[in-house]
Amino acid sequence: MRPPIVENPDGTPAKIQLPPICSIDDFFEQRLVEPPQLVEGVLHTGTKMILGGGSKSFKTWTLMDMAVALATGGKWLNFQCTESKVLFINMEILPWFARKRFEDIKIAKRVIGKMPNLHVWNLRGYAADIEKLEQHLIAGAEAGGYKTIILDPVYKVQGARDENSNGDISELLNALERITVELEAAVVFGHHFAKGNASGKYAIDRMSGAGAWARDPDTIITMTPHKEEDCFTVEFILRNQSPVESFVVRREHPLMVRVDDLDPNELREPGKKKTRTVDEIVYLLPDSGGVTATEWMRLASEREGIHKTRFYELKKIAHDKGKVKEVDGKIYAI
Repeated sequence: MRPPIVENPDGTPAKIQLPPICSIDDFFEQRLVEPPQLVEGVLHTGTKMILGGGSKSFKTWTLMDMAVALATGGKWLNFQCTESKVLFINMEILPWFARKRFEDIKIAKRVIGKMPNLHVWNLRGYAADIEKLEQHLIAGAEAGGYKTIILDPVYKVQGARDENSNGDISELLNALERITVELEAAVVFGHHFAKGNASGKYAIDRMSGAGAWARDPDTIITMTPHKEEDCFTVEFILRNQSPVESFVVRREHPLMVRVDDLDPNELREPGKKKTRTVDEIVYLLPDSGGVTATEWMRLASEREGIHKTRFYELKKIAHDKGKVKEVDGKIYAI
């Protein structure tokens, strides 16, 4: 917990009573216990974590997935989570859409029954400086006994601070750290990448704004577009844990699913994104006879490497343009 506050009788600002200096030998003899792990090998209680990614890289979906995994003791990106109480602070999405997302994630993760460990605080429209929200947040979170607080997105509590100022951002991150200390909980938040080519930078340099965004958190996770469609390379910079090797995830709505047969080093380069066309799937249809949609999708995946999400988009376009017809459950080229 936070050190006790010393009240000054003359009404001057209170001062924090700092812990004493001790010798290294005394330090070695202190009975210190490793903070409990919330996400195995990735996140401890009392620490801060940032998830960085480009625009529309499904950061909120990924953090919601984490919230459900922690609340139920499930897995997140294949990492085992400790069942614990979670507060998800939704600063950006209308409540109806947030609820729909959580419902979709719960179904996809095959969670049966209620999730009493997961609480949601919908604050869209109440964006304010973190220091104005801090005491309200601490009071509510302390009463709830939460071990993880997920704040999404963090820029909504930035206030008038300059994203590019190390001094301003350090103040913001210090406020989040006070919350971790006061509550003995982890604070997790999402942040966006800078504009431009993320693949041409080191993972730690991809965050938009001041360097403090990347220097301060204990756990840094980045999601950078992979050369394969709907895929992202996930990279880790960890202060307290052993290194975690990078891997690739594919968007399979509503989750990110690990794909271990793709090379995480093959990031998308500017202008290199392959645009899939209708003709690439229509030519796969046999000259005589038809195939089911499932058979057609399998051909598109095996021969052209087209992900099922994009396949169904192209299939609809093919129907709309009259390039194919469907008869008795079979699809034919026209």
